[in-house]
Amino acid sequence: MNSDFLSYSAWAKNADFTKQAQSVEIPEIAETDISCCRVRLTEMFSDPPTPDLHIQMLVGGATRGNIDVGHGRFDLGHSLNSFGVAPAHQYADIRGDGDCEFLIVSCPWQLIQSWFLESDVGEHDCFGRVHSQVNIDPLVESLVKNVWRQAIGHSPNGRLFVESAMQSLVMRLLELGECLPKSTNPFKSGLSTDALARVIDLVQSSFAEDLSIGMLANAAGSSKFYFSRQFAISLGVSPWEYLTRVRIERAKAMLSGAPTLSIANVALNCGFSDQSHMGRHFKRIVGTTPQKWRRK
Repeated sequence: MNSDFLSYSAWAKNADFTKQAQSVEIPEIAETDISCCRVRLTEMFSDPPTPDLHIQMLVGGATRGNIDVGHGRFDLGHSLNSFGVAPAHQYADIRGDGDCEFLIVSCPWQLIQSWFLESDVGEHDCFGRVHSQVNIDPLVESLVKNVWRQAIGHSPNGRLFVESAMQSLVMRLLELGECLPKSTNPFKSGLSTDALARVIDLVQSSFAEDLSIGMLANAAGSSKFYFSRQFAISLGVSPWEYLTRVRIERAKAMLSGAPTLSIANVALNCGFSDQSHMGRHFKRIVGTTPQKWRRK
């Protein structure tokens, strides 16, 4: 089934959609094809097929709701953070008996298929049973909300964070839908020593750049779809967290070695979006603020 809309976000900005909802918030996620919106409604909304997979998570409202994504209507119940998953090229119809709020995250199916093709996951046109039942999963909840926070914050953590979250979300849907062959265990081992060294060299030399999953996976000679989990097995942290820690170490060196350089410029030189962004992660990792650390 074809759609007049090239993406879910394009449809969400359309007047026909906004008339169905009390409010629609559609922040942009820079440098990615991933999009999200927050919708508040009192009765229902429906959308046409688009080339995107989209996940609709109930995040507000105490009344009942139900959803149909082309596999039969099922009840979202009273459970906050329950979600439905609409396949690409399939309509979605959401109904609520009162005020309800949904977070909707979408990703082009063509992009997801490219992740599958370069891995041994195989071809999939959907995610099995997750399309025909209410789903509640703490990991999906965390990932959807992380993508939303990045969107409304104008992607301060960069595309590496958003891409990693979306790939983890897709892999989790495959697991929940029992779509992976029993023999497939792509996460049984980490990166080889040589592959890990190449990735570390790239991060250390290009820490101020807006690195992507593709750049790091290419350095490792790994599938983009598996890279984040393999990296985490090898080092115990995600690629984004490792990059952030490298940036903080470089910031500490600049703060002590260049006392006349402003903290705002230190942040920009280390790849952070601004001083506030660096300050949050500096406090989280070092335990104090850049200003106090510099005065030590």
